[in-house]
Amino acid sequence: MFHLLSDTVARPLLTDAEIEEQVNTASYELNEIWMQSDLILPELFQQVAYDSKNLGSPLLCPTENLPLINRDSLLRYRDLFFKPENLVVAVSGTEVARAEELTEKYLSDFKSTGNEKIIKDAAKYTGGEFSLPSPPEMAYMQEFHHIHVGFEGVPIRNDDVYKLATLQMLIGGGGSFSAGGPGKGMYSRAYTRILNQYGFVESCKSFIHNFTDSGLFGISLSCIPQADKVMGELIGYELSLLFDHSIGKGGLSENEVSRAKNQLMSSLMMNLESKMVQLEDMGRQVQIYGKRVDVMEMCRKIEKVTRNDLIDIAQRILTGSEPTIVIQGDREAFGDVKGTLTKFGLGIDGKSFKSENKKKNWF
Repeated sequence: MFHLLSDTVARPLLTDAEIEEQVNTASYELNEIWMQSDLILPELFQQVAYDSKNLGSPLLCPTENLPLINRDSLLRYRDLFFKPENLVVAVSGTEVARAEELTEKYLSDFKSTGNEKIIKDAAKYTGGEFSLPSPPEMAYMQEFHHIHVGFEGVPIRNDDVYKLATLQMLIGGGGSFSAGGPGKGMYSRAYTRILNQYGFVESCKSFIHNFTDSGLFGISLSCIPQADKVMGELIGYELSLLFDHSIGKGGLSENEVSRAKNQLMSSLMMNLESKMVQLEDMGRQVQIYGKRVDVMEMCRKIEKVTRNDLIDIAQRILTGSEPTIVIQGDREAFGDVKGTLTKFGLGIDGKSFKSENKKKNWF
């Protein structure tokens, strides 16, 4: 098995025939992705958040560039990125000595080629807004419109990532027809405060992405077209409650904080029951931290998170940057989403607005 994998990584043939086949497959899959809101909107969201640079560079190949992909271009790409200094070999189920022996046997001739360097500029979060119309061929049958709202989060090496991950678990997410069950988060805010309260919302999901030098945190909603105009207010109100100290008015409670921490820890444990997840986790951690972080260490850091920690991180994240807003549907019907978020004290502009209008109830 190691022999086969090492050949794939270090010595692929990359024949013209198989490259042509994959380009054709990519063309079909790209068309499919652009037709599915749950796949294309997160990709566009990240591009908008980082102004299409660095972390905002598109992962999807523009259709017009597919004909430019050939064996020579792929080999140039491999020469730049596929180098032994970038490689992590993660092995499970065998002794360290055996793993070292196999690595030496099958990868000792894997050498760097070329002297070209990868320029790694720091990621620069900008925020912004983008509106994507419904595909013309689907506009007549699109049942729901979609909106994603988010802010800059924290880098993966920042210990605040445990606080933000707990907050993301507390918000939760799912669809209006979820069957629930263990780990589905039926007690999360997405269900108790949004999906169970507003029949016009079809799905509500929180999201978190952590990179080495930045991160993203936010929420996405899908609703019937007639509800577009209230989406900004609903999102603004619910997010503003996350840093409200008044429990009786919708602020975070000790019970839901405790539940979110337990859910996050159990999720970590259950994911690592899979050997494949363990392998990927080991590889990523070595690339990022230079070592493997024990899951019990992660759980200890999660256990230390308090209600005040979540209120503090929510306020810092939700008021520390410009919002990123991506909409698919009738853009005019959604109204001034950024302005509405500002009225609820969200974003950089929301800080000053909230201090001037502390007693106003906007929802």
